[in-house]
Amino acid sequence: MVRLNRELSVLFLLDHSASVPDPVVAEELRYLNRAVKTKGQYDTAGVLVVGENASVEMMPAKSLNLERVYSLVGKDYTDLQGAVELAVAAFPPRVRKKIVLITDGNENKGNLIEGVKFAAGNQVVTDILPVSYDYQDEVLVEKVYLPDRIKENETFDLRVQVLSRRSGPAELSIYRNGACVSREKVTLKPGRNAYTIALKIMEPGFYSFTARIGAERDTIPANNEAAGYVYIQGASRILFVAPTELETRYLVQACREDNLEADFLPPENLPDFIGALQNYDTIVLANVPAEALTAEQMTMLQANVRDLGVGLIM
Repeated sequence: MVRLNRELSVLFLLDHSASVPDPVVAEELRYLNRAVKTKGQYDTAGVLVVGENASVEMMPAKSLNLERVYSLVGKDYTDLQGAVELAVAAFPPRVRKKIVLITDGNENKGNLIEGVKFAAGNQVVTDILPVSYDYQDEVLVEKVYLPDRIKENETFDLRVQVLSRRSGPAELSIYRNGACVSREKVTLKPGRNAYTIALKIMEPGFYSFTARIGAERDTIPANNEAAGYVYIQGASRILFVAPTELETRYLVQACREDNLEADFLPPENLPDFIGALQNYDTIVLANVPAEALTAEQMTMLQANVRDLGVGLIM
């Protein structure tokens, strides 16, 4: 027995994620309406919108004329696999099934290949219509770099990497916890541009830094800033170890004048177990002979430097 099936059901998947420009989104709709006019008498067509999630805009029907899209999907991610799997489930039964995926292919969630395999296993054909575009004047902030460890009242460098498709003037602004702390005019060149800003924070705590670039004729304002976070530790602490306080009195005075915490210990009071001095950034041995330290104390000093990153000056 031969059973004829004249009905073809096509689901168009439209990529509306943030990477697809608005003019391309409008062209997707125009293409969709042109393509539907060529369908056969018994064919049906429907529409899904793709972003971070997928949404059924219109179930397969014999007539379709879409002027605008009402489905709301997250734009920060593109899950093409999830969209294909949803389309497979949305087809009516007992029809030939085809998916037409219109996308730029910039997926950052899921795996389209796995979605296509899933569709093929359910007798669904997947066609992919790639869209292309070019941002001739695009400027964006790629990354903000901050040091791993920063002490209060310590000058540090914040580095910003800006990617530009063209040369020209721009304005780079730096914000700390939402307040502008730096603004300067820069000249961009095509490619990657690196800028370094010297900053200092007087109070310990958690801080967020945001770099924002402004340029004429920029096409996507949403990618014009990037943020970084850092925790500012308290003042640096230095431990001076010497036979008497007279040996280090001027060094201690100089450190405290520069807002560094300075403590003193004689050699016999130096701890002999690892971690006892991890609250110090540096240990200074001033005129301490080897016979003034025990083997356990020397092992502790070595381990603090090697394993905990404590500095050592002799």
